[in-house]
Amino acid sequence: MKRSILVIIILFLVLVGGAMVYFKDTPSELWQRGRDYVNAAFGEEDRTESAPEPDLGNSSDPAPIEVTTEVSVEEPEITPSPAPEPLPEPLTWLRNHSRFAPREIILNTRQRINIESDDAEDSWIELLAGSPVRMERLKEDTVIVRFGAYKLEVPIEETNLEELTVDIMEKAIAAAKAEALKPAPRPQVTPQPAYEPLKPQRRNDVYVWNETSNGN
Repeated sequence: MKRSILVIIILFLVLVGGAMVYFKDTPSELWQRGRDYVNAAFGEEDRTESAPEPDLGNSSDPAPIEVTTEVSVEEPEITPSPAPEPLPEPLTWLRNHSRFAPREIILNTRQRINIESDDAEDSWIELLAGSPVRMERLKEDTVIVRFGAYKLEVPIEETNLEELTVDIMEKAIAAAKAEALKPAPRPQVTPQPAYEPLKPQRRNDVYVWNETSNGN
């Protein structure tokens, strides 16, 4: 073992001496040259390995969380408009509201009025389509009309009564709804006369019965 160490030392000295002769350096210069060589050979690797890692902050700190707030826009509720009330059957409505019956209607077809007379036989009056007649009374399927002094019972469908009734009914219902929406009238307050305090009575205006009785 000692011999091996001695051999290594001798070889080292021989190498150092040969290097000093080859480079013509002093021992200190040769030492510096050796250090430069070692640094040149292994320094880049050391710097690469020992290069400081970029500071990523404290790893114990939680990473910032990006908070995305979703704003929900509520759509306004669309309230469907109430369906209009169906109109009643025109002729039924007219029977229940006879005050709205038209005074005059139009005949849609030609009508014949028979005239009873002792002097003439088979006398009649013929009314052309479009003739105005006065409405007298509404029955189930017919209407009694008057033309001058003569009365005639005509089927409803042969007149314009139903068309007239529809127009009259729509206007009457609309007017009733408009009237219902009007505010109720305020009660009228009758102004009261101002209060006047009674005037004090004078002694001469008062009947003092005691004095009168004493005078008697």
